[in-house]
Amino acid sequence: PASAWSITSDGSNVLTTATPDFPVAIVGSPNWTDYRVSADVKTNPTNGHARLIARQSGDGYFYACGIDHPGTLFLGKEWGGTWYEFKSAPYAFVDTAWYHIDFTVVGNTQTCTVTDPVSKATMTVSDTQSHFASGPAGVTGDTQAEFDNFVVTAV
Repeated sequence: PASAWSITSDGSNVLTTATPDFPVAIVGSPNWTDYRVSADVKTNPTNGHARLIARQSGDGYFYACGIDHPGTLFLGKEWGGTWYEFKSAPYAFVDTAWYHIDFTVVGNTQTCTVTDPVSKATMTVSDTQSHFASGPAGVTGDTQAEFDNFVVTAV
């Protein structure tokens, strides 16, 4: 719902979660298949999550990747309101910096890459799953997750 989001100013106007229960914002077509979702994200490393969504196929059904507390790069899915992890890796982040995330879905392969804003070092997790063949892209998160420079590109 619209009340789950707000536009705040954090260097520019950004989309911010206004509720703690993983609201979803979606854009695109149910026919989208192979694409990259990119955005700059910020969240609280103590109890926050900031995830990009790919191939959303209904409420509570999509792939997701992003940074999560307590310092993790996450790749997985939401299925019927329950989160499932495919792959993750330790990834320390701070709540004052914007991290760039690229989430690519091609065929049955999902690849999630985060880039550190200072060192420009990247970390990637990837997996092969066949749960969702197509669907729109978007964002989700909680604990005041912020999203900026959101772009979807066909690959």
